[in-house]
Amino acid sequence: MPTAGEFQLLRVNLAIWSAWCSKSRVDLFSTAIALPSDGGLVLVDPIALSPDALARFVAQFGPPRTILLTSSNHERESLWFWQQFPEIHVLAHPEACPELNVRAQPLLLDGVIPCPGLRIVELPGAAPGEIGILIEESQTLVLGDILINLDNFGFGLLPDKYATSPERLRQSVHKIASLNPTALLFAHGPPILSSVPARLADLLSQMHT
Repeated sequence: MPTAGEFQLLRVNLAIWSAWCSKSRVDLFSTAIALPSDGGLVLVDPIALSPDALARFVAQFGPPRTILLTSSNHERESLWFWQQFPEIHVLAHPEACPELNVRAQPLLLDGVIPCPGLRIVELPGAAPGEIGILIEESQTLVLGDILINLDNFGFGLLPDKYATSPERLRQSVHKIASLNPTALLFAHGPPILSSVPARLADLLSQMHT
């Protein structure tokens, strides 16, 4: 399984880690969000961490309480984390749950607040049950497959051949732009932490040419 040997702090309460997946031939990125004391630590689309990295991770943030999955394709190593931390809860969109091997609660609907400070944004058109997770304090948006940011691809839409509905996917990109996010985090590719409105405006312009 893809395993990261380190994690990167983006902010005091926000971290990412990544590893190359030889099966899908793409980098897989995961996100951790440390919420106020009553919310605990949330993982998004988690891949595994090496034993040393996991020990440092828990020392930094404490044990994770919740896993949020952005689509039916992003179960990744949720079961592995559940084995390390049996009290963890896994949540996904109802349309994603039938395709998951891990038992997930079908709670992630549009506008739902699964943990304090986080809001779910439904983004249909990519994989079944595709959602984004808005960190409301910073207007940071954590995404699944709908947008990618890869070295060999650049920043752009999920290719149509992988989309359940290219038309709805494009409508969802307009929805992303309407949220005015200040930062974008991806399941595939490094984050964009500045000039996000301009980058999204360029993308929308390309969509209509």
